[in-house]
Amino acid sequence: MNKKRTFFRIRLNFILIEIIICLLGIESKAQNDSMLINEWKEIIQIDTITIYSKGTPFNIDNFMKLVLEDNSLYQSFKNLHSKEYKASHEISVLDKNSRQTEFFSARTTQHVDEYCREVLYTLKNQSKGYFKRSGRHKYYTTEIYDKLFLPQGKTCKLVSSGKDEDVAGIMDTYIQKIKRIVFSPAKKTFIPFIGDQNMIFSPQHRWKYNFKLRRIFLSGIEAYEFSISRKPEIQHEDVLIENMETWFDASDLQIIKRKMIVKKQSLFYDLDIKLDISTKKIEDKYYPSLMKYKGDWSIPFKKREKISFTTFFFY
Repeated sequence: MNKKRTFFRIRLNFILIEIIICLLGIESKAQNDSMLINEWKEIIQIDTITIYSKGTPFNIDNFMKLVLEDNSLYQSFKNLHSKEYKASHEISVLDKNSRQTEFFSARTTQHVDEYCREVLYTLKNQSKGYFKRSGRHKYYTTEIYDKLFLPQGKTCKLVSSGKDEDVAGIMDTYIQKIKRIVFSPAKKTFIPFIGDQNMIFSPQHRWKYNFKLRRIFLSGIEAYEFSISRKPEIQHEDVLIENMETWFDASDLQIIKRKMIVKKQSLFYDLDIKLDISTKKIEDKYYPSLMKYKGDWSIPFKKREKISFTTFFFY
């Protein structure tokens, strides 16, 4: 009985990983169908300033094709693997009333040589109960965060394959699962107990949303703001993504910011996640500059986790 319960909990943990990682790159090649491009006039609300940007008609077909095929947000995080940077990490564990019960604060520097990278702490502070007495992680969210942004030891690239591998063999099955999703955005992702509800551009789900496009200035940068929101008449339980806003740099149509809200309640889990990600262009590449996460979720046989974190990247 205990083995079955453990297997079930591990399977649900995998599902949570899939949900969060899919959200980071929701606009993937898997959703590239020509029908949406041909039907843009009926689907997207566009302001006249955007249509006639700088006096030239805006090509909506090309823009939507780019949106459907985009993986620039994935690439910005992947670019971290070969870039030296500093980062600040602030993590808060909250109770049901959103009061902080545990915390973790750190400053790190990533060093990169020809084939390897290593994250070193320059400052670290944490509450007494943040980890278990054994030193292992008490919270699943923080464990995933550590393995993504605070890996222990050197992480090296195998020259023969060009793929990132952990020379010390620390990578477990969770991280391997994340890597398959993150670095294979063209593959359609099916999430157990949710199905394909993350595929918001597909014919099966796009009718549930309002799509809007406008041209704005974001922190002094001319950008296209593409927003997607659940239609008021659609029930919460019929969608996974409640709202998503993405800002594309008008000069090269790379993602410079994304905010989204995800909610889902079912027999197997209850989740409410908010993400806010910003990127920064350095020379000819984009890198993450800010990542904010607020997550409140629970699965059977595991205590509810309500955790928020803010990460700043400095170059």
